[in-house]
Amino acid sequence: MAETPRLEIPAGPQTQSPRLFRALYHEVIVLAKADVRKQAAGSGRVGNLFIVADKENAGDVYWGDSKVTKGGGTKPGFPLGPGDSTGPWDLAQVSQVHGICGNAGDIIVLMGLQG
Repeated sequence: MAETPRLEIPAGPQTQSPRLFRALYHEVIVLAKADVRKQAAGSGRVGNLFIVADKENAGDVYWGDSKVTKGGGTKPGFPLGPGDSTGPWDLAQVSQVHGICGNAGDIIVLMGLQG
């Protein structure tokens, strides 16, 4: 049986040494209810992670940790307008990502390299 190919990512500003990844990571977080946080379902380390707001969203979505809020509050999230993206991020645990929005049905997409 052939060995699974590995992709080597050179060290960047958020890493100190080269990272090896085994698979692409992709997750769609549907924020089914307004004003309710939803956690990423994935697990494990994900590098070169991009967080993207669907271009068809009705308004801004916010991402952050388990206490993320939309706009105000004590732990305001990072806002993304429809079609906006941020990254790359290197996360030790992708399940740390949570999203919230003010419009039911808005979507956040996570894409990166898992390993």
